[in-house]
Amino acid sequence: MPLIRLSLVQQHCQKARFADNLASTAKFAAGTDADIVCFPEMSLTGYLDPAVHADSVLDLDSAQVRQFCALSAGRTLIAGIVEHNSAGKPFITQIVATDGKLAGVYRKINVAPDEEDAFAAGSERPVFEAAGVRFGIAVCYDVGHGDLFDAYGQAGAELVLLAAAPGLTASRKAATGAPVSSGGAVNAGNTSRIPPSGTESGSAWRPSPGVPSTRTSPAAVTCSRRTARSSRKPPTTPSRF
Repeated sequence: MPLIRLSLVQQHCQKARFADNLASTAKFAAGTDADIVCFPEMSLTGYLDPAVHADSVLDLDSAQVRQFCALSAGRTLIAGIVEHNSAGKPFITQIVATDGKLAGVYRKINVAPDEEDAFAAGSERPVFEAAGVRFGIAVCYDVGHGDLFDAYGQAGAELVLLAAAPGLTASRKAATGAPVSSGGAVNAGNTSRIPPSGTESGSAWRPSPGVPSTRTSPAAVTCSRRTARSSRKPPTTPSRF
């Protein structure tokens, strides 16, 4: 696997304020030379209750999604939205944009218990490719489900990007939203993290036993973690919305 530059973004994502979140996204994307940039869960819409903010639930062919995709010229950007689902409850979706176009989506499969009333679970495990690397995506509660990572490894993924929205607490229920983190990069086939703090290098491929691989030697991935208007306060009683 080639050496790539991967950025995992911490971002203040405001509820139901797409224009502000897009502006923050655009500012960061313009300031990095990373090959792949991963933004947090629901980074563009904010982590919101779709019953309260129905106007912020987006279709993939919406103008808002096209505006995000337009930022991806010459690189791959990954960001989160609440996606409209014509068959029922909306999805928690990470959209992947490459060279100005929508390359695909990952819909969160393992919806957390306190999200089940508001969101539908996805079912597909797509593997994407950018900068010569095949990767999958996981979102927050997915991280505790090893079957997802094993499935990615079996499908040929070399890297899994984890997007999350931690720190959603009772004291942060206001419409201004809450600071969220993109989480980290993990090795396909297990849950060993590549350290996302600062600029680090580590093994980008360590398959689980029994997962076939044509990659015989570990490769390095440069991971940089950047913060945009991040605030770190001690958590209180958890509350999603």
